[in-house]
Amino acid sequence: MATDEVVVDPARVGARRRAPGGLDPRGVVAGVLAVAVAIVLVAAGSGGLRWFDAALTAYLFGTLFAIFAVTYRYVVWLQRPPTRRLRKRGGEALRRRGSRLRNLARLGSLIVTQLLVQSFIRRRATSRWLAHQLVFWGCVLAALVTFPLVFGWFHFESVGQHARDYRMYIANFGVIDF
Repeated sequence: MATDEVVVDPARVGARRRAPGGLDPRGVVAGVLAVAVAIVLVAAGSGGLRWFDAALTAYLFGTLFAIFAVTYRYVVWLQRPPTRRLRKRGGEALRRRGSRLRNLARLGSLIVTQLLVQSFIRRRATSRWLAHQLVFWGCVLAALVTFPLVFGWFHFESVGQHARDYRMYIANFGVIDF
């Protein structure tokens, strides 16, 4: 005698439909939107590509791919049940009545001590902490220089007839001569 029992695959419980390539649709949409915003920022910040350096085209495509990939992974990660629960509880704690200002101050303090200063590493060894600080701030500085250059947000021009004098421009505004 046959039963009308439905067999449920535990791996598919709670799973959403995926795009044909196996990609998460929300992640794809968010990634494409992030890339579109980046392209608009490139066009606007480089004066309609007037100041865009064609030699950096490959870097731009690599950066756009990275923007898509990071956005996609972040959106997919945010949808996971443990992350969703953590985000919900964190938001509730941050908005708790009577302690909103204190929680914002605490969040600012955590950003400074744990991310910027990385004091948790200093407790292990000062030399390790110094190495982490040099790598961290080197990466931050590299990003602050590389992304605006690749996006065409700032550029350099020679000043007058002197090949040794340059002016740095941010968008179309000269900011420093060297």
